[in-house]
Amino acid sequence: MQNDVGAISSLYRANGFSHVQVNTAVKDERTGKKNLAQIRVLYTVEEGQQQTFGSVTLSGVDPQWMKDVKATDEHPGRAAVFVEYGLG
Repeated sequence: MQNDVGAISSLYRANGFSHVQVNTAVKDERTGKKNLAQIRVLYTVEEGQQQTFGSVTLSGVDPQWMKDVKATDEHPGRAAVFVEYGLG
């Protein structure tokens, strides 16, 4: 269950909810049938405020990378990940 909480939290954080809280509650759901045990797990997500930004000003970007950096504007709402590859 702790892995689930971590995965849910990570998903929300990746989408701008840095203060997300994920709580769990476990309830025994016995049905009265012999040798049959069931539990119910309830995940409660408190998102908090989504962090966004409206504009970004870039300086010091190598001109050869500028096209790639500006291309992220074409996909609003997606997370942008930049990796610099070192040669050498």
